Amino acid sequence: MDISRISINDLVPHSGKMSLLDRLIEADHQHAIAELTIHSKSMFFTPGKGVPVWVGIEYMAQTIAAFSGYDAIQKKEPVKIGLLVGCRKSICHVSWFAEHTTLQVIVEYVWESEGMAIFDCAIRDAGGRIMMEGKINVYQPENIDDYLKGKHV
Repeated sequence: MDISRISINDLVPHSGKMSLLDRLIEADHQHAIAELTIHSKSMFFTPGKGVPVWVGIEYMAQTIAAFSGYDAIQKKEPVKIGLLVGCRKSICHVSWFAEHTTLQVIVEYVWESEGMAIFDCAIRDAGGRIMMEGKINVYQPENIDDYLKGKHV
């Protein structure tokens, strides 16, 4: 399947302003790379500064969602909602993602068990400079509606 033909909105179950990625540029069973460009209409944008680096955690989480969505589409399964559980060993090499900067968000699958998963993640600029990195923990329940209603206990 040609990845360039898939809209990021078909892979990541977010909509409107909370859909923060522009496109998925690469994906397989082990990793994914998404891309976005910071501009004045970017969610969380501050004029004269850009987007604060802490938003990178959500960029990473949405890239993991795109990874999962791409996998589901490949398997002809529905795209499911997942939950960001936490971030460990986060290192920020910048304070802000500057306007007009194109970012690549790289996620590498590390481990999964019973819906819980860990990914090594990094955000780099077009020159390859790592701007942020960390491990993201996510959870994808079998049935999100039952989970959110407390029927998972």
